[in-house]
Amino acid sequence: MRVPEPRGQVRGRWSPQHLASLSCPFSPGCRTTIWTHRVHFLEEQALPRWASFTIWNAGKQGRRLYRSLTAASQHKVVAFCDVDENKIRKGFYCYEDTQGRFWHRPQGPCLHEESKDSYGQPISLQERPKPRIPILHFRAAQPPFVICVKLDLTGGEFEDNLRSLHLQEGQDFLHFS
Repeated sequence: MRVPEPRGQVRGRWSPQHLASLSCPFSPGCRTTIWTHRVHFLEEQALPRWASFTIWNAGKQGRRLYRSLTAASQHKVVAFCDVDENKIRKGFYCYEDTQGRFWHRPQGPCLHEESKDSYGQPISLQERPKPRIPILHFRAAQPPFVICVKLDLTGGEFEDNLRSLHLQEGQDFLHFS
């Protein structure tokens, strides 16, 4: 099962030069909108069936998908998987762009008099821990998978790797590329 393009959108392959010469629906802003709609479709139609899942591709597209997911869907991601030894050796993906902050009550005295909540209790900012998602070899990863690998770009290696796992499309994996 592939995550379909949103209805009313044109599908096709175009060179970057051709895309740059066109206005919407092929402009970068519209491509971002298409991506956003596809992610929403994935979250509404496919991910609710799974308690957890693995993103197949620890590269640019897999990380982009992870960053595009809602916090609830991000919590379902148990791992990334890949065949690239350099990515696997790194061991994990740390979402460095997480800059969210939350309020908490410190144990010690508050340094700023104005830093008090509505009950007069001292408050301070503390950085939220950044998620660390393991990067595994595809054979060590557990389905279901959301696959962010473009087909026909690996000389058949990706397709052979996927076939070797004896998975069922739509149940054990979805293509999102």
